[in-house]
Amino acid sequence: MSADEYAAIFQRDYEVVQREFKELTLMFHDVCWYNFETECFKWNKPWRTSIPESTITLLGRRTHGGSVVIHDCSTYYQGPIRDAPGIPPQILLHELKRVYEEMQRAEANLKPHEWEPGGIEYMKLCATTKVGKFSSCLSDER
Repeated sequence: MSADEYAAIFQRDYEVVQREFKELTLMFHDVCWYNFETECFKWNKPWRTSIPESTITLLGRRTHGGSVVIHDCSTYYQGPIRDAPGIPPQILLHELKRVYEEMQRAEANLKPHEWEPGGIEYMKLCATTKVGKFSSCLSDER
């Protein structure tokens, strides 16, 4: 497989994980706001409180086959704030961090030409490992 073919594969992989990151970021913002609203109505003075009878809605998102293609948005909760079930943002934050790391790895793969002999990443690898030095060791032994 050529470097150009790898580049096309890596580009598609990066775009998929980038869309997932964007979707999770939007969902994280929604969850944080929802969590804030469901917690602040319990606060005491001097903090302003939400009106417990106020309606709050949090939409869920469904994906297809683990990808980020949204099938539909279902309602996670809609109703008065006082009855809203809690949802800890830490769960989604964990997923967001995982996908961000995956996105960084995918982004690093976008330039496969740099890993070919003579490329920037290949030269860095040669400087810090035994890559490219094995054949010279064999020739010294002969």
